Amino acid sequence: RDPIGCWKDPKFVELYMKTLPNLSVPVVHRAKVVDLTWRALEGNIKYPKTIISEGSGPSLLYNTYEALRPFIEYFDLKVPVIFDRDISKPMLKEGNNPNQILGDMTGKKSKVSTKSFQMVDNASIALLKNPKEVKDTLLESHRILKNEGFTKNLTFCV
Repeated sequence: RDPIGCWKDPKFVELYMKTLPNLSVPVVHRAKVVDLTWRALEGNIKYPKTIISEGSGPSLLYNTYEALRPFIEYFDLKVPVIFDRDISKPMLKEGNNPNQILGDMTGKKSKVSTKSFQMVDNASIALLKNPKEVKDTLLESHRILKNEGFTKNLTFCV
């Protein structure tokens, strides 16, 4: 969560954007997309056509898929349509994904239709402040997932 409002502060977002190339987030997203692609090629999952990236920030997942487009298309797969959902207008403003939703991943006042996505990327779930918000987020993920869809909940490097 954002108890001090940093994600909604344009100056903090500007600092985050300057720091982002030095953080692990872009590398972890690349590894996640490559892993997902290999799992699909091995027949373990159906490659998603639609993904919602929760707490997406500045289109991090969208940019990763776009950067890896040649890799994905080499295997005759199609880059999914990705929607960014974030509570921060300044963070969404930094993104270049045309599919942006200003909203809360816990589903409060959700504008997202039921059974809309084949995958929910909850990489930001670790930022939630308490178990109730985690539960609400997982329930929202279940609500917006299509049948046989799946979630990617946490990405930690230890």
